[in-house]
Amino acid sequence: MKNLYTKSSLSSEKKTVSTKKRLFFLALGLMICFLLLSLRLVELQVVKGKTYQQLADNNRQFRQDIPAPRGVFFDRYHQPLVLNKKIYYQNEGEGLYPKQNLIDHNTALNLMTENNWQVSFQMRRHYLYPWQLAHTLGYLAPVSAQDLANNRQLKANDWVGRMGLERTFDQVLRGKDGYRVFEVDTFGNKKRVINELEAVAGQDIFTSLDPYLSKIAYEAMGQMTGAVIILDADTSQVLSVVSKPSFNSDDLSGSLLDSSLEAQRKSNVASFFADERELFFNRAIGGVYPPGSVFKMVTAVAGLEAEAFDERKTVLDEGILTVGDYQYANWLFTARGATDGEIALVQAIARSNDIYFYKAAEWVGPTALANQARVFGFGEKTGIELSGEAIGLVPDPAWKETKMGERWFLGNTYHFGIGQGDMATTPLQVAQFIQALSKKGELCQPRLVLDDGKTKWSADSCKNLGLEESSIELVLRGMIAACQPGGTAALLFKYNQEFPPADEYKDAFKMLEQGAVACKTGTSEFGGQDERGRRRTHGWFVATTSVQAQQIEQNLAERLELERNSALDSVAGVEVLTEQELEQWLEGISKHGFPRKIAVVALVESDDSIPFKEGSREAAGVVEMILRYLK
Repeated sequence: MKNLYTKSSLSSEKKTVSTKKRLFFLALGLMICFLLLSLRLVELQVVKGKTYQQLADNNRQFRQDIPAPRGVFFDRYHQPLVLNKKIYYQNEGEGLYPKQNLIDHNTALNLMTENNWQVSFQMRRHYLYPWQLAHTLGYLAPVSAQDLANNRQLKANDWVGRMGLERTFDQVLRGKDGYRVFEVDTFGNKKRVINELEAVAGQDIFTSLDPYLSKIAYEAMGQMTGAVIILDADTSQVLSVVSKPSFNSDDLSGSLLDSSLEAQRKSNVASFFADERELFFNRAIGGVYPPGSVFKMVTAVAGLEAEAFDERKTVLDEGILTVGDYQYANWLFTARGATDGEIALVQAIARSNDIYFYKAAEWVGPTALANQARVFGFGEKTGIELSGEAIGLVPDPAWKETKMGERWFLGNTYHFGIGQGDMATTPLQVAQFIQALSKKGELCQPRLVLDDGKTKWSADSCKNLGLEESSIELVLRGMIAACQPGGTAALLFKYNQEFPPADEYKDAFKMLEQGAVACKTGTSEFGGQDERGRRRTHGWFVATTSVQAQQIEQNLAERLELERNSALDSVAGVEVLTEQELEQWLEGISKHGFPRKIAVVALVESDDSIPFKEGSREAAGVVEMILRYLK
């Protein structure tokens, strides 16, 4: 009996222990579950409470962005170059993502008087000079996937600057979108506005551009391919940068309401991109060309600074310079079989005598000549506020040996001295060079923007090149003589007819101040020879002169009077500017003045219709038309 009792007690004790364990684990499990539930509750209410509250609010709220107006470009007279326009859409239904139909301004206003929610809009650009300033201002285009990847601040429906100042200052011009928050019902219909924030416009930008001068330059180029640049010669502020052929930047600014006009717009845009002439290529800053005879002034300055020659040293031009088995001809001998005989520096510039500058380059030497070219800014970017600027090339013996594995020969020096061979430059670099000559050897960085809201234009961008004024004076004297009888620029002789011959008047700076025009023609060869041994040519023309605001105002007033009387066609030629534009230009100059001196460069490319473009003919005609309004 005792053994049986003991076994029964042990069994009972084991059951009790097992029950306690089960109860313990059950209690522990309940505690863990309670703890987990408590933690989850804390997470939902404390940690992620705001997030879920926002999600809940989003189920009853809808945010609609309000596009911000983009900053506007202004010209040097504080007049707009571009406007923002609203493209209106009618929203069908009160859903969050309604179908949108393009409508006109008046329809939009009528609908908004009934219900603001029926109308939405997008901002688009309207360019006031869509052809003339297309390369300078640029255009806008919808964002791409790459844009969104590079800039997380952009939205899928944004537009961005694709070239010109629109691209350079895209972030400055871009405003801050506003928004309108609606309360929506369970069916997604808008019920009321519960919050609203106005859009903030982008920063306006004031430029140095003169749109009227740009329009004249553009029209002066006609159907020719090339570029025109006009600078304030004292500051290098850019008055005009024109590249042809061009495109209509307004056609890239968005859809049109009229279906036929919209079809035409789309066709125009397709043709712009398909055109083999590369309409979007800015030849003024990105085109690289041999400078031809306009480079002879660099050779002249280099020789004078190195004391390799002076104004009295002469060269005998017999038509051809023979060196061993090679012959180097003067253009006059090639064209007419004529020669200039004994000739010195001033007349050599005026006559653009190749023989003189072959020898001048030889006396200077290629390395010193290359160094002088670089001092004037050739072979490097000017730093203008536009993308796509080319560097060009200044060759020298070290470059040729390194890049081409060849020795430099005397013939290379001859070609270099007249701006041929491997020498290559942009029209903007040439314009900067002319500006430096006009300002007695002070080189200024070309600038388009006067005020972008953060930085204002400063004259600190100019630097003195340390050249002797006498060297520059002699070169300018030769350029003035080029625009006088006996020079190569016959189209501009009329502007210097009141001045004595430049080789007799010993102060070119004073002549410029009094209004004389200093100019230089250039005809640069490129490419291979044809069956007659000729190479196609581009035409260059450069000029600098003083101008007076009062004289311009008088000229414009006279033109305006003739335009009003419909007498301009018979008296002064067809007017490029409209009556309104003449009035606006006249008012702008009266209020804000005009640069005291300008530097002008025109480049006309060779083409199939006229493969041999000449500086004294095509390019000079462009500059002459510009000066017709100013002098």
